[in-house]
Amino acid sequence: MENAKEKLKKENIDWDFNHIQADAESNGIVIWEKYRLQVPIRIVKHNFTPICIILFIHPNVCSDVDGEYMGADFKVHSSTTKHYTSFSNWDTYRTQIQLLSILDPDVASDVVISLQLFAEQSGGAYPKWVMANIETGIMQGDPTPILISNAYAFGARIMIQSLSSN
Repeated sequence: MENAKEKLKKENIDWDFNHIQADAESNGIVIWEKYRLQVPIRIVKHNFTPICIILFIHPNVCSDVDGEYMGADFKVHSSTTKHYTSFSNWDTYRTQIQLLSILDPDVASDVVISLQLFAEQSGGAYPKWVMANIETGIMQGDPTPILISNAYAFGARIMIQSLSSN
């Protein structure tokens, strides 16, 4: 409850919907433009907005403004980076992480760090398909090492080490 109150104070102290909407729209334009400039024009002209909507819909941030999040071990942890969840690694390791690493290597790095933390907290294995802080176990194979390698190859600069803290 305290983290929710802190998030509200930090992100929406006046509870002004119109201000939040205007801020989201203006910041969204700046962000889309930053990303658009990195993509060849023929792709941008027809496909860029739907591609980016799909690209940024998941994984999503699950850490509070103070860095706390519920880990795969069902304990509260704290991270110095944004902590992500909702990984569909089997569906995304072929293309999504590469584009994310090109457009926003810092976000891609945080995603990889989140995967590393998940592995540490769940007993040592990389996840395949995570919802919240639970491995769903629905997919076969092992896409996450490929995802991590591709993230690095396409621009993410990952700091994988023992990162978790209680």
